[in-house]
Amino acid sequence: MKKYLLSLHGGFESAQICKDIATTITPIVDSAHLKFSHRESNLLFCFESEVDQSEIYAYIEGSLYGLYNYFILSIVDDNLLVCMEEDSKRHLFDVANDSEKVDMRIDMSKELKGESEIKSDEENQEYLNEIFNELKKRIKKPSLDEILDKIREKGISSITQFEKEILDNYGK
Repeated sequence: MKKYLLSLHGGFESAQICKDIATTITPIVDSAHLKFSHRESNLLFCFESEVDQSEIYAYIEGSLYGLYNYFILSIVDDNLLVCMEEDSKRHLFDVANDSEKVDMRIDMSKELKGESEIKSDEENQEYLNEIFNELKKRIKKPSLDEILDKIREKGISSITQFEKEILDNYGK
């Protein structure tokens, strides 16, 4: 299991959008706690996951499409350097223990349907597939015009893998 730091940048003025984003990423979280810190323009999440980094990236890109300006997904290891207040750092990176002084709390067991019994890998995969399929229905897909406008304004290199797949599948 690896520990990840996810940094989302955009407009996160309301506590509800922060909670919605945190709840959306809970299916890929395997640690006891999903820790996060929020400001109006950024959200930092720290969690452990058995999911591969490229799959987490694709999940974040698709499930949160339109909610962020950009994001950075990093593996937390000895090479990651973070400059922040020590109390905030201790809170954010300690995904094994709960923190006392937080202004928003998400009950991970409740978010995962309150199922606390240990499941087989096959049952876990079925559960994740159900969640992914439900999220796919709720993803805001950009229109062809929006993608083409983005290419015209910022160049082909500016579109995401998600947008490339939409273009590739458009003619099929």
